[in-house]
Amino acid sequence: MAKKNFIPIFNPSLFKSILIEENDEQLLDKMIINDFFIHNLSQDVVSLKLPLPPHRKTVHDFVLITKGKMVRSLGIERFEIDSGSAFFAPAGSITTTEYMSDDIDGYFCHFSDDFLAMGNNQLNTHSHTDLFDNLKYPLQEVPLSGMETILFLLNRILDIYKHTNNLNLIRKYLITLFAEYESFCIKEEARQDSLTRKFQELVIKNFKNVHAIATYAEMLNVSPNHLNKHIKANTGNTASHFLREHLVLESKVLLYQTGLSIKEISMDLGFKDVSYFGRFFKINTGYSPSGFKKRID
Repeated sequence: MAKKNFIPIFNPSLFKSILIEENDEQLLDKMIINDFFIHNLSQDVVSLKLPLPPHRKTVHDFVLITKGKMVRSLGIERFEIDSGSAFFAPAGSITTTEYMSDDIDGYFCHFSDDFLAMGNNQLNTHSHTDLFDNLKYPLQEVPLSGMETILFLLNRILDIYKHTNNLNLIRKYLITLFAEYESFCIKEEARQDSLTRKFQELVIKNFKNVHAIATYAEMLNVSPNHLNKHIKANTGNTASHFLREHLVLESKVLLYQTGLSIKEISMDLGFKDVSYFGRFFKINTGYSPSGFKKRID
């Protein structure tokens, strides 16, 4: 059977059917699962087929760990989520879960933009994008001063989810949760200046179609030289390095997860010349695209 043509995109129902091997049906069979879900990592039965393959999800993920450890990736980065930490993965990003310790405890929830907007005409697409402006840094340590409040809200949301159908109340608590969480994330945002963050966001959205740093500089109203120096000073790597890393990651996932030809992958990633794509891939990985495919088959 031929592999799927692109990085798998899983809505929660499909994710459940493919990547969950054991579960509490009372939790996972709710009609709202494609828009909202929450469970306690130690008390509720949701067993994943780890390690998960790289995939995209149609919902945002939020994880809070109070005991044990989880290892997840997001794009080109790998994160070890320990006790006292939270992790946020936006919808549409490439993600995997590699590992969860046996003593894991905490909460996992996912939610869609549509769920947040349901029944609230004042919360439009723009405003609930703004709601997550301070969640751009995926891994966040939750201070002891705020942990009690965050746990109370998650526990309250879980209780409502399990025992009632009051989706409007869940939504209000969820928005309150992120309003509280925002105060911790603002401190993390201070680590990274606005220009660096905006550049990285532009790359994540446009890397398939825009390969020129000069174009990103134009989008940001700065010179290419200023952008490169600024990114290098603030991250330790050049702007071109960040762009290349995203192209390499997407290339590897497409080669590994799909039945696309090397030419089709080249076109999908914005390389009009397949031979140029081959040179780019070998310079950055040490393998030709065909050699990489043979290595993983």
